[in-house]
Amino acid sequence: MAPSSLDVVLADHQPTMLAGLATVLREIDGLRIAGSAQSPPDLMDVLSRVPCRLLVTDYSLPDAHSSDGLSMLARIRNRHAGLRIVVFTSQINARFVDQMRRIGIPAIVSKSDSLDHLVAAIQAVLTGGNYHSPGIPIAQAEDMRRGHGVTKSELEVLHLYLSGLSITEIATRRNRSKQTVSAQRLRGMRKLGIERNADLFRMLHEDCDSLFGSLHGSMPQKKQYSTGTTASTLMQVSDSSSCKGGV
Repeated sequence: MAPSSLDVVLADHQPTMLAGLATVLREIDGLRIAGSAQSPPDLMDVLSRVPCRLLVTDYSLPDAHSSDGLSMLARIRNRHAGLRIVVFTSQINARFVDQMRRIGIPAIVSKSDSLDHLVAAIQAVLTGGNYHSPGIPIAQAEDMRRGHGVTKSELEVLHLYLSGLSITEIATRRNRSKQTVSAQRLRGMRKLGIERNADLFRMLHEDCDSLFGSLHGSMPQKKQYSTGTTASTLMQVSDSSSCKGGV
């Protein structure tokens, strides 16, 4: 059976978030909640069984085998080419936005932005458009595509840091003070749109060649590391709704 033009599947690991989303989206005329999921395996199963035209999903869904939301979304894009996707997430940095663009995700909405933007994103993708809410660092993502805006010195410090050297060891090797090296590392990370070391190591794992390909010499070995109304009110919305027991 062909899907309804406005059938939607929702995915988020929090049941109350799913219920709140369903409550909000039911206010859109003609849109029907066709299914929901809380993990990547559940989501892939729902999409294989339930005809739909739209998916609204968080980026990070817990999975016993992988925490890589990028791989999950790439698989969905490959298996369901005609499916329109809106990523509704709290994971917001320039690197993330660039990755979403590379795999063809047309709309990203920050959970810190008004839910009006989620509705606008849905309307945009259903008519073949793109949408990014105000909290999405599009300008930073464009800077990254033009070479990250990271200086050669900052890139070299990040390269050495990711290869396992300490700030003190990098300072000795480069004949610089520890304060200078630490500042270069932090500036480089900020320009890449990341704040935590864990995100820096994740970036190394996901796209080392793109980041460090301009440097001479060997790359550090890739390693696996563990790592209006806004979405914060959806719990309250779901508590007062008729779908409190689920979607």
